[in-house]
Amino acid sequence: MNEINLTFTLEEVNNVLSALGTQPYAQVQPLIAKIQTQGSAQLQAAQNGQAEVPEAPKTEGTQKKKAVVK
Repeated sequence: MNEINLTFTLEEVNNVLSALGTQPYAQVQPLIAKIQTQGSAQLQAAQNGQAEVPEAPKTEGTQKKKAVVK
């Protein structure tokens, strides 16, 4: 599987999550969970003043993926 990194503002991520929330739950729940997991880890790191944002937990389908939330 080819992977890409995207950079979004916090507002943009929330807009994406809002749009996904209008779709059938079974289809979008895994994607919503992945976005929330990666985003919350990055926000927590930013709030703690860490320069390096931790990578997302490595689970099936997320190896080497890292979303950047600003």
